[in-house]
Amino acid sequence: TGPAEMSVVSGPQQQQQRPHPQGGQPSQSATPTPSSVPDDSIESCLSSLCAKDGAKVSGLRQSVDKALAMLSSSADRSQSSVPAHELRSACLEPLQLALESGNRSLASAALRGIRRLVHDARFSDAMESERERDWAPMQVLDAVWATHSLPDDLQIEVMRLLLDMVCTCCWVWHGKVVNRVLELCVSVYAASRNRLKDAISSVIVPLADKASRAMSAGAGGQSESVQSQACVDAFSLSGADSAVKMAAKATLTQLLRGYIERCGGIDDNAADTADNNGAEVSASSEEWESGAMDLLTHLVDRIESAATSNRASLPILLDGLGSALARLPARVGANSVAFSELLWRRLCPCLVSLLANQRCERPGGGSGSGGGGSPTLGRGSGVSSGAPELPEGAARACYELAVRCLWLVGARAPLHTPMQALFNRMLLYPPVQMRAPALRAIRPLLQSPAGLLRLAGPKLDPDTGRPLDARSNLGLLRIVVDCIVEVSRSSDSGLRYLSVDLMHTLLTTIEQLAGCAKTDLAELADPAVIAEAFFDASAAAAAASSAAVCQDGDSSTGDASSEFAATSSACSDSGQQPQDDQAQCANDYVLLMVQLLPQLCEAASDADLDEQLQAFSSDFCTDQPDSSGGGGAGSLNADAVYFASLWTLRLAAVAQGLVRAPRITEAAFLSSVLDSGLLLCTSRAWLREIYRLVADQRILTFPAAVAKDSILLSNLAQLGAETPSSASGEWRRTREPQELWAHWLLLASWDAVVVVLGGTVERGERGAPLAVLFGTDAVLEDARQAVVRSVTGLQIAALLAGRLGLEARCGAVFSRLAAASCHCPAGTPLRLHACAALSLDLLTGRAVRVGQRAPDCWPHVLRGVTHIAALERQLVSSGQFQSMGGLLATSTSDSVADSQLAGSDIPALVARWQVGGHSLLTPAQTTKVVAALVSAADRLFDDAAQLPLVSLLAFVRALCDVSADLVSCGDSGLVSRLCQLVLSVTQSERLLAHVLCVWSIAGGHFTKACSEQRTAKTAVSSLHECTVALLRWRPERPHFNMHEAALKPVEWLLGLELCDADTQDQLVCCVCELVEAFSHELGSGWRPVFAALRHVRVDFAGSAAGSGTRPLLATCFRPFLAQILPRCWPTP
Repeated sequence: TGPAEMSVVSGPQQQQQRPHPQGGQPSQSATPTPSSVPDDSIESCLSSLCAKDGAKVSGLRQSVDKALAMLSSSADRSQSSVPAHELRSACLEPLQLALESGNRSLASAALRGIRRLVHDARFSDAMESERERDWAPMQVLDAVWATHSLPDDLQIEVMRLLLDMVCTCCWVWHGKVVNRVLELCVSVYAASRNRLKDAISSVIVPLADKASRAMSAGAGGQSESVQSQACVDAFSLSGADSAVKMAAKATLTQLLRGYIERCGGIDDNAADTADNNGAEVSASSEEWESGAMDLLTHLVDRIESAATSNRASLPILLDGLGSALARLPARVGANSVAFSELLWRRLCPCLVSLLANQRCERPGGGSGSGGGGSPTLGRGSGVSSGAPELPEGAARACYELAVRCLWLVGARAPLHTPMQALFNRMLLYPPVQMRAPALRAIRPLLQSPAGLLRLAGPKLDPDTGRPLDARSNLGLLRIVVDCIVEVSRSSDSGLRYLSVDLMHTLLTTIEQLAGCAKTDLAELADPAVIAEAFFDASAAAAAASSAAVCQDGDSSTGDASSEFAATSSACSDSGQQPQDDQAQCANDYVLLMVQLLPQLCEAASDADLDEQLQAFSSDFCTDQPDSSGGGGAGSLNADAVYFASLWTLRLAAVAQGLVRAPRITEAAFLSSVLDSGLLLCTSRAWLREIYRLVADQRILTFPAAVAKDSILLSNLAQLGAETPSSASGEWRRTREPQELWAHWLLLASWDAVVVVLGGTVERGERGAPLAVLFGTDAVLEDARQAVVRSVTGLQIAALLAGRLGLEARCGAVFSRLAAASCHCPAGTPLRLHACAALSLDLLTGRAVRVGQRAPDCWPHVLRGVTHIAALERQLVSSGQFQSMGGLLATSTSDSVADSQLAGSDIPALVARWQVGGHSLLTPAQTTKVVAALVSAADRLFDDAAQLPLVSLLAFVRALCDVSADLVSCGDSGLVSRLCQLVLSVTQSERLLAHVLCVWSIAGGHFTKACSEQRTAKTAVSSLHECTVALLRWRPERPHFNMHEAALKPVEWLLGLELCDADTQDQLVCCVCELVEAFSHELGSGWRPVFAALRHVRVDFAGSAAGSGTRPLLATCFRPFLAQILPRCWPTP
């Protein structure tokens, strides 16, 4: 085999002659061309040496004469017996003497002669000598070995010559030749006094790389001379003042790339495309791999040596190794034992050592992701207060080497341990202000799914070949996000902006991964491996979470008491009955429930189910003996039986596994009923006995044929939250592998996203976030870009969380989005920033879906709703606002299209305007967006009325809390929204229990709003409207007290004297209307009516405000006195 095909770096082959790499005769492309070499021949070049002060150089004329004579005698190469290596030796001898003469003119002429020789076909042969010193590259290298002593411009000419040789395929290259060129380039680099110039680097390196790709293309249509000229031109472009170091580095890196690519002759697909030559391919591949590994080992040897003796040569050695690794096939990194040994035994420890600064290192603990202070996977136990003690460019080369090694490691789990140590050293040890180069080096890993696959893809167990747990795959990613978090807290604004950019890039790539097709994912990794790794991990995490919930025992209410706010106190616990009577009453109740259950399971609708439960509760209380006789009618009201029935049925369903929820303990069961905030009359002993009969003795069981999606089970599931395992399990079963993987990537980086992007939004970079965006100061342009990228990144995070089953974590993100979008600069015409418009759209449009899993999102959503209302008022007051109908009537077709979009899709509307996330909207665009946002806010409350009970109650509580703050400022906007919500719930087919629980929260807030003078009028009107709806849409059966609860707020307001005279008159008028309209339906509502009227002040503080109160009171009493039904009379 020829040297181009050999893979050993040392030791000659056992052959007398070596074939030319092209096979047969030298390539015709080696013939000189006007664009690459001078027109004069080698003879004229040699002759000119004697004319250029050559007489002053000892032995030069004799050497020239000898060379010319040999050239003359070998003119006819077909009949000449002079070997090519002897002819080269004779011609190179005078050229070397001239090069080392110290005379610039002679040296320049000698270099032209060497270049002429390289391109002259007479000096190449079909077969090379066995002796390596006679190889053409070795002879040329001997001639130019004193390059480091030449002037800078001539050193660069030598580098141009070597680079030209690298790109000329007809020259023979062997591992020893590569090592020799390496030594020459390193010596030139180390001896050079010139500094590396970024401008030169930006020109030379890309062109050299382009030449490498052209060379490796082989039969791509370009001649070798054209390929070599590309590299020659690269140096020409840099001018006479180019750095010698850059020239030496470019030459070496090009050489190593070319050697790895060209001398291998085997690509990753060779084995797949071979038909009948499988053994030959395998042998060639193994031979090439051996040669490549020997070369890499030699480079590592030189780096280790330079680290202790000559650090000035480290940059070129590290760059050279990086160039070789960049062309190394992926199969070597994935399968080669030799590469694995080299990586974890020598290369990674060497790089870690180079990046150390022993004088500045100190022990210390690092913070985890998000700065929580707890150590996380991959964090080291020390830090450094100084930068690595390396020459300029060496640290950057180390960072790039680490990234290239990671690209090659692939899914081999054992190799990720040394990689984590290396990444830990480069990202977490240096001072924060010195981490920018390392972060820029790892940016490519964050920019594509392929990069994330290397950083946090599934790893395979070396023993079983199965994927490891997902947590074992995320060590490197956590190191990266830890570094980004720490950099985001720097006092250097440039570093903070870099951290924002990197986090935004990571989120964008996760979004790209989650949305890619399964076929696209298959090109990166095995979807089955990804599914196995991340599905099993998700299941394990959910199971652990569920186990933690169940282990709380009695302290955990599971899904009961914590879900209901006790805004009104529960009715008295009647514990006077004998214990036996309580047990008998509970036993009768459970037996009746057993008879009723088959009918409940067949309920056709929510209204049908609720009707049956109310009828059962009323009848049960009717059939109980009077309390004076020791029975239970006096100790139970129908409300308590009704509510206890729902929880008893849920208890049985959970016990049978029909409803996915933690086991309901006795304490949780009692708390669910007694602490519900409703007017319930019952006893703990009765509830305890029911729990024993249902949970322990399993007397109440569902029919086997009950449908999983039956009306009954659906309503029972709404009474409490699902377990984490059930919620996430349903999500996992319906997702593709790429979404499971994206889920874990987002989960691992979530805290860092909140800290980095949320911190920028909260800090605002010299002001409130949107105040920065609305500014025009050019100095703040970077700050504006950082805020915009932070807001858009948070938007991506929120959308991904909703898509990837992480809604429960959205509270912090929604908080930052609300802070960034709810701001209007004072004293300026109303204009929205595009990113603020998109944030408000996300807050209102995604709220219902996210809020079901993350109730802490509701306050921030409602903050956005309040801001939208303020924008609407501002537009109305300024005359800018148009209704949606007005927008549709606009004359131009573009405006019509805009208004059609405005009702539903603000992102599409912003995209249509081609605004992007960086610009302000025009006043007309702002008007259209606000109109769309107002519609979205209306839909939000309509959709909230359809939420499951637990989520609905969380929304109502948040609405009351936010509204309470606004009420104290005189704003009643959310009071009207609360009224709208209560009306929607009351008039729906929801169970009565849902209505009562909502009212127990809303009634208290109406009371507070009525007691505030500035909001009293709106609040009393809302209270009256809701009470009318309750009386009209929810009729009261015997033994129920629901109407009493409906009118309790009126009793509180008048009984506690919480209102002024005007509000009192308004309340009395409302009571009169209720009595006149619903005198036959009031039932238990008469009790709070009379309790309220008893406290009415006829002469309110001597004012005229109460003068009309007496006639109103008389109006209230007439319907009551006309009643003949005894149940309308209040009990004592």
